[in-house]
Amino acid sequence: MHGSWRRFLVGLLVFMLGLAMVILVPPSWTEILWVAVALILCGFALAMSGYAVLLVHRLRMKARPPGDDNPVTRWRSPPK
Repeated sequence: MHGSWRRFLVGLLVFMLGLAMVILVPPSWTEILWVAVALILCGFALAMSGYAVLLVHRLRMKARPPGDDNPVTRWRSPPK
């Protein structure tokens, strides 16, 4: 679970680095702009793969019936 958060955050950082390069680099430096576009695509792929794992984990947690050793429902107070 922590690995997917780390992958999401690293992907987001790589994406933001590529985006900053696109914004800050002059248009005449086409080689650097292609590197920036590659960074954007790699960062997007990393972030989305991490986010997909987080989403699947969240959906699996909601699909479990209450009392099924679910840490979310384990600490819930009993109904009155």
